Amino acid sequence: GKIRSLVDLRSGCEWMWENPTLPQSRPEYGQKYETFLDTGGWDELFPTVAPCEIEGISVPDHGDLVSLPWEVTGETGAVLAMRCRARSLPVMTERVVSLAEDAAAFVLAYTLRNESDRAWPFLVATHPLIPLQRGAQLELPDDLVFNVAAALGSVKTGETIRAGELNSILANEPPGWAMKLFSEPRKVREVGFRRPGGARLKMAWDPDLLPILGLWVNAGCWSGSGGEPYRNIGIEPGNASCDALSEAVLEGTAGSLEPGEVREWEIRVELT
Repeated sequence: GKIRSLVDLRSGCEWMWENPTLPQSRPEYGQKYETFLDTGGWDELFPTVAPCEIEGISVPDHGDLVSLPWEVTGETGAVLAMRCRARSLPVMTERVVSLAEDAAAFVLAYTLRNESDRAWPFLVATHPLIPLQRGAQLELPDDLVFNVAAALGSVKTGETIRAGELNSILANEPPGWAMKLFSEPRKVREVGFRRPGGARLKMAWDPDLLPILGLWVNAGCWSGSGGEPYRNIGIEPGNASCDALSEAVLEGTAGSLEPGEVREWEIRVELT
């Protein structure tokens, strides 16, 4: 299910970050993501990001879907449908990618289907990793507040930071820092990311369905695979303000799939 490449054919601009020291390989279920699976590209995360235990069930790092095979269920020139059944929870994830006819854009349509007769909590986030160049900027309201869930460098875990401050840091580029951030609920419905040369990627979604914008910003401070520290950014709309499903359950921010319930949402991506 990983999207390894996203190229604007008008300019040749590649939008997906690729790990220069960790080659793509066939994953094994339950592998540590940062050590074996952080190869770059666009992953789908369910039912957790951080490894945890929920109701006696161990859920692996970055969830089930990053290390399980996806089945192609439909394919045309403009549409690709795939699905993957999770292993830790009895839930089917479906994703349909549809190219737009009138723009350099595509829509990712998601479906979660609870295939059991009991309710299950869940955490979901989409996980594109984009190269982070000096001078890149996020297009968000300057006063949008993010909670700092994890940090390396001058900003401390537990603090807050506004989008304008984050863009100032990106512009001034102090060396060696990284942050994982979560927005306040239902404050964001779209975000743009502009490269220094002007190329722009925009993502849009319904904040009632995906109420939290998560950001992973790594400015050459961290590497989990043994090579030089990375420079990348993850733009991650999701449903919870933390990475571990177990923590989201305690906070009351986890989603809940009732017996047989189907949950649907979309994310639109446009290149300009």
